[in-house]
Amino acid sequence: MSLGYDQDSFEFWLMDMDDAIERLFSLLPSEVTGHLDYSEYSLNHIEKWILDQYMDTNSIIEKSEKMTLDGLARYVGETFRMAFKGKWIISLDDPDKAFHMIPQVIFSDYEVNSISPVTLVTASADRRLGNYLSTVYRNVKQSKKALYKGYFVRV
Repeated sequence: MSLGYDQDSFEFWLMDMDDAIERLFSLLPSEVTGHLDYSEYSLNHIEKWILDQYMDTNSIIEKSEKMTLDGLARYVGETFRMAFKGKWIISLDDPDKAFHMIPQVIFSDYEVNSISPVTLVTASADRRLGNYLSTVYRNVKQSKKALYKGYFVRV
């Protein structure tokens, strides 16, 4: 799945982060946005809305839903980035990589070292669990590494 980014468009995408999330918030009902504080539990509110709106992965990836999917992925990605001191990246050099041309958030101090927010959002629509996003969040949190005498160890 390629979202068609090059370095310049990815940098613009990053600069538009806050405005894009505000656009998402304007689409969501206040019952949802009132819970969106970039916490682990806010992910359950986003996921409930996703499950209420989309029957499956195909419905969330329709062209007409591109802006909403982008906003959802940004919110999810920012939630992970802020909690785990992550950084947004994009792989542009290797078309064989799983997330080629798809924004990811990477984490340096965790065994789970990256996520693809757009993939998490579409997977939540497919798996229909209601807590898929927060489960991934907890898995990243539990994979924290600590430096012990020059070696990273799991804590």
